[in-house]
Amino acid sequence: MLIQFTVGNFLSFREKVTLSMVKSAMHDLPENAINVTDDFELLKSAVVYGANASGKSNLIMALQFMRFFAINSFRSYQKDEEIGVWSFRLNDASITQPSFFEIVFIIDNDTYRYGFEVDNKRVNKEWLYHTQKNEEKRLFNREGLKFELSDVFSEGKEKEANTRENCLFLSVVSQLNGPISSKIINWFRKIRPSTAPSIDFVFSSIEKDTNLKEDVMKFVSIADNSVIDFRSKDIEPDQSSDSAPQTKRKLEIKKLMYFIHNVFNEKSEISGKVNLNVNVESEGTKKMFALSVPVIRALKNGEILIIDELENHLHPKLFEHIIRLFNSYSNENNAQLIFATHNLTCMNNKCFRRDQIWFTEKNSLGESSLFSLAEYKLNDKKIRNDATYSKDYLLGKYGAVPFIDEIDLSFRYKDNESSK
Repeated sequence: MLIQFTVGNFLSFREKVTLSMVKSAMHDLPENAINVTDDFELLKSAVVYGANASGKSNLIMALQFMRFFAINSFRSYQKDEEIGVWSFRLNDASITQPSFFEIVFIIDNDTYRYGFEVDNKRVNKEWLYHTQKNEEKRLFNREGLKFELSDVFSEGKEKEANTRENCLFLSVVSQLNGPISSKIINWFRKIRPSTAPSIDFVFSSIEKDTNLKEDVMKFVSIADNSVIDFRSKDIEPDQSSDSAPQTKRKLEIKKLMYFIHNVFNEKSEISGKVNLNVNVESEGTKKMFALSVPVIRALKNGEILIIDELENHLHPKLFEHIIRLFNSYSNENNAQLIFATHNLTCMNNKCFRRDQIWFTEKNSLGESSLFSLAEYKLNDKKIRNDATYSKDYLLGKYGAVPFIDEIDLSFRYKDNESSK
């Protein structure tokens, strides 16, 4: 389970910001919380609002980058290859400084704090801490290619020489079968970015695990109950040309994906079935289908699902339904949902607690900030639970909305000249 994530000097975040999944002392919506211990609870979801270009997507990209680099840095980067991290570019000082990433999480009742500082050429710092019985102990610390290891992290000893400048030590030790590091890397794999969910991914997932199909059908039927089945088949390439190498012809194999619907006669009786290519289905049906496997797997496996612009092509009721799948007592495996949106349907006290609602805002220097509704104060007073969150947000009471000034466009008629 994710406790908190901190990023700094990355894309539009010049200063460090922290997204916390820790439940505050507020008592509303207890079904939205995960009971970890008697005095410590986490949140099942967090939503991020803000104007366009305020930093919502950048926050999600930061978490995606940390996940990717932790899992893949050992095998995906060659010596001296650029890492591909972007520091804040609108300030002379920050351009040359490393980006900061740190994440705190729970595995099997143990709490870990892991982070690193990295520029485009090298890992400057890296650290891992472990908390048991409220006492935090260092497992390892790294500065450049100098390492300090505790006895508890003996799996890392004699692995330092295998670590390149552009590679994470945790990734190296995991690849060499270190038990603690492997456990942590496997936890990173439970972070499931789904910025652009793919229909192809759903079909390939079902081919690998046919047990998914029934749940996918149930999920899609919420959006379109006329779909009775879905299938795919390979379209073989034209084999008439002998000049093309066999390996090339294999690469040309394409997959035809279609949904099956009933056909009715004039008496409203089923008279047959028809296959419709997925491309002619509604955008909402395709979006629900694409989201089905990521959502189902997250709920079944207790994963952390991250989605940018969840609301795209979804009716507000479908949008709310997906959120409530996570904010529910039926979410028994403690899956967590983190998403960015402009949709205000669920910005209310029936769907979210105040500590689940977050805002990004960009200042005149191009720097993004991040804050929650629970910590925001209006006239030196915290926001009440019975406030109309969405209405007050649109009125600009919480900030994080676009400032729209009147502009005079060259093609715009003036003084009603068009009506003369």
